[in-house]
Amino acid sequence: MFALIVASSTGASAQDAGVLPNAVAPLTIPTPDGSGQVTEPSIVQFSPPWRGFTYWMVVAPYPHSDAEDENPSILVSDDGQHWSGPPGGTNPIQKPTPHSHLADSSLFYDRISDQLWLYYISEDQFHFTDVIRTISIDGLHWSTPERVIHAPDYQVVMPTVAKIGDQYWLWSVNAGGAGCSASSTFVQYRTSWDGVHWSAPRLTDIVQPGYRIWHIGVTELFELRPRISMPVRRDRFVNDGSIRRDFDDDVQTEDQLVFTRGVYAMLASAYDSDCGHDDLFLALSDDGIHWTHFSRPLLTPDRGHWDGSAIYKSTLAFDSKTDVITVWYSALAGDSWHLGVTQGDLRHTLQELRVPDRRPF
Repeated sequence: MFALIVASSTGASAQDAGVLPNAVAPLTIPTPDGSGQVTEPSIVQFSPPWRGFTYWMVVAPYPHSDAEDENPSILVSDDGQHWSGPPGGTNPIQKPTPHSHLADSSLFYDRISDQLWLYYISEDQFHFTDVIRTISIDGLHWSTPERVIHAPDYQVVMPTVAKIGDQYWLWSVNAGGAGCSASSTFVQYRTSWDGVHWSAPRLTDIVQPGYRIWHIGVTELFELRPRISMPVRRDRFVNDGSIRRDFDDDVQTEDQLVFTRGVYAMLASAYDSDCGHDDLFLALSDDGIHWTHFSRPLLTPDRGHWDGSAIYKSTLAFDSKTDVITVWYSALAGDSWHLGVTQGDLRHTLQELRVPDRRPF
């Protein structure tokens, strides 16, 4: 565990404030352009360390929202706070082709192949988006990028990958053609047997009432399944022999939902007015399709501070020995982007988030 300096948000009422405390100051992150401004982190935590490091992160430089520099860079850390490029590596690891730009990077570790898989999007001048994959056995040398999904612009925003059973799952946000000015967005999923050939998109049921979901990140909480329970609706749950379904959002009962399959956490940045003013929300699922969401944000902007405008794409890790979740979050204040980290006890966090708003599993 590492020590953090955090403070409660001062810019919102207790009802509107996020459950987790905001970081007092951002982390110092090296970037190829020297600005130290970054966005959209995706972190894989290893135990024991992988290729010499506990934490591997992909992040994009984004100085003053300049998309020309928004290219994936790989960083490593022993403690989750102090970051550097891996020895022998070069950043950014990918650059755009002419008349395109890169964005929305997401890192996934494949246990079977013992490889890091990096997914990101490439947007072209013809208003189409490609999801690109490149892989590495050491975090230094990356394969030739290959296109795995092709779609109109804003129909596959922020792809994020995890594995459920024997299949790979990719979730992304569909904002139609309007991007972050869309009146509504929805989260879709695709499945694959190899991480390259993906099914047609299907809808999840996750919503955030009063908000539009914009950027997401999904993490499997491998060791969570026997450790957490929530109230369930006594007269509506379905018992399939392994899990009780449906939360009681009105009446507390003695029945408890106990996860017996893998648990997946989604961090979703969502906005009510525009995508420069996001809050961060948590959702949970055991199947990748049906999600438990909460009306109270996990984290909100701390007005007047380094993270005062928006809490953007974020990533998390869970320590089952201490029940602590660690959230690394990118944030905007004015036109400056930085990365911060905060922590909280998972059980306390879920208690503070209250009973879910709608049926999940």
